[in-house]
Amino acid sequence: MKPLIPYMRKSSREDPAASRDRQRRSIRAWAKQHNVPLADEVWEPGVKGSRSWKERGLGQALAACERGEAGGIIVEEQSRLSRENMRATAEVWETLERAGARLVCTAEGLDTGNGGDQELNYTIKAALAREQWKQYRRRAEAAKLRAVEDGVHIGPAPFGYTRPGPHAPLRKDAAKANAVKAAFDLRARGCSYGDVIHLLDRKAPGGPSGRGAWNRNTITRLLSNRVYLGEARGGAGHVKEGAHKAIVTRETFDTVQALQGREERAAEPVSVKSLLAGVARCASCGYALDRNRVAGRYFVYRCRGRSATGICPAPTSAMVDALDELVLGEVREQLRRERVEQVPVTVDVDAIHERLAANERKREPYVDPEFVALLGKENAKRALATLDAEKAKLQHELAGAVPALTGELTVHEALELLDSSSVADQRAVIADMLQAVTVSRGVRRGVPLADRVVFYWHGEDLPFVVPSRGRAAEVVVGEAAA
Repeated sequence: MKPLIPYMRKSSREDPAASRDRQRRSIRAWAKQHNVPLADEVWEPGVKGSRSWKERGLGQALAACERGEAGGIIVEEQSRLSRENMRATAEVWETLERAGARLVCTAEGLDTGNGGDQELNYTIKAALAREQWKQYRRRAEAAKLRAVEDGVHIGPAPFGYTRPGPHAPLRKDAAKANAVKAAFDLRARGCSYGDVIHLLDRKAPGGPSGRGAWNRNTITRLLSNRVYLGEARGGAGHVKEGAHKAIVTRETFDTVQALQGREERAAEPVSVKSLLAGVARCASCGYALDRNRVAGRYFVYRCRGRSATGICPAPTSAMVDALDELVLGEVREQLRRERVEQVPVTVDVDAIHERLAANERKREPYVDPEFVALLGKENAKRALATLDAEKAKLQHELAGAVPALTGELTVHEALELLDSSSVADQRAVIADMLQAVTVSRGVRRGVPLADRVVFYWHGEDLPFVVPSRGRAAEVVVGEAAA
């Protein structure tokens, strides 16, 4: 006789250890009484029965039955098996039937190994389990609705707030709230995520928990959290404005969301690994520096020493990492200067904010199930799609209010791309701002790299004519991609 696989699951507030012990005792007692061997148990704490059985350990146990490694599944109650819809529970039954596997529910006396058709019994119990799950969900949803109506935030207190009691509205944490406001204000002025991270590192070291660090993910979540508008949210779209004191204004929040919603730029081919290919040039001959590997470990930018025009009188070189870091730092400084010298914004930002607020008000009825039922689901979907399109257009206009540089990038976009780990994104910024970076040969050892480098921004005169992009340029890009 092939062993049965004990399957145990818990998703309620019951103590996990107590739940597991109860299920295990019931399963082992039945197995001992009927002299049935058991395989290794499958235990899934904190897993909802409404989750797809294929994504749970149950799916792996059924797969073992299909492979002939086990004779079936044994559970304490059928509800442990699944609380999914009838189609999914039917799939579980069909999988067991197809594999010729046995199903035992010890507390309910269901055993498909006793002969007879047990499918009706299984289906009835599956329907009851599903209905019970729906009741739990309705109660939980009602509890969330009551909490939100009382102005209680669902979940842990976000960074910037404290909670005086388990069922009390949020209160500002003065120091952290100031840090949050400063972060929003900085981002709304077009600063990059890197700038926001540096700011919060100074004002609130240790990240949101105080024991970690700020990074792109934590900053993105913080800057998109509507709790800072004073809203309590939870459940199926339940919202209460003015539930607690806001930390940021709606205008600032909308501006930040608009900046975060910018379209991703077309990525450069990933084969291009050289940040300064075609930009870093020899100060002596004007030709682009090649990217070469040295000693099997290091990379350098290096002048070839000869070209179609003759031999370079003073070929130069520079370590790739050092020159890349120097150029990125100088580009950031130039962007910060650009930000100070930006031209005044001509877009009517206040009007855009008013239209965004009106858009939010139009959405309010759609969180009411009765309104949606009266309107019809399809009509509600079309109406919300129209509002989504309107909001996206307004956010695009708001993001466009940030003055542009001489090229296609705005200041905040450029700084954001520089802070990314993508060479393609960083190259896009450099190409938008720099004509060339020339590197001179050091006359003696110990000369700092910064003293050998000259930056030529767009609009400035170069001290040489850039060699035409013929065979030499093709070789530079090709080697950079290698």
